[in-house]
Amino acid sequence: RSWQKPCTDLVKRHLRTADLPEAAGPALTSAGAVLPLHRQIEAARSELQKSEKQLIKFQKSLLNQKGAELMQSLDDVLAKAVDVGPVKLISMAVEDIDPGQLRKFGDKLKEKSRGVVLLLGNVSEKGPSLLFLADKQAIEAGANCGALIKPASALLGGGGGGSPDMARAGGKDASQMDAALKAAQEALREALG
Repeated sequence: RSWQKPCTDLVKRHLRTADLPEAAGPALTSAGAVLPLHRQIEAARSELQKSEKQLIKFQKSLLNQKGAELMQSLDDVLAKAVDVGPVKLISMAVEDIDPGQLRKFGDKLKEKSRGVVLLLGNVSEKGPSLLFLADKQAIEAGANCGALIKPASALLGGGGGGSPDMARAGGKDASQMDAALKAAQEALREALG
């Protein structure tokens, strides 16, 4: 390795035993001992980076698996829809679902039903988030996701917004997820009056 010789020379030239702290101990009292230690640190750093990449890959795999399980529950979730005036309301909280997967899930629910409002809450390591969706019939009946998200996101200690058919929000207080979804349900009931 061409870089080792200049590094060793540099260390020998600039390293004096008197400059090293006593805490470094006898292992670091010579220039020749520094280079092996540097190699060990670099090897450990490389192993740590490999482990971090494997962990990220595993986490993504787990998120995709949870998203797939959620997609399989479409019919069960639709069966639990509650009639609120002229619309069907689906409100549910999930954990650690990829936001893209959650959006696909919401879109599939809208495809399978008409006049539906979806209030979806997700708690992940990034914090709590909300995704509200409504189809055209629900909007014509008076649903507005952008208006529903405001009181809900305030309870989570965050903010968000959107349009009548879709709104997103994030927050800081995941413990208030149930209260946030209930606030959105009440806002929808009042809007549909």
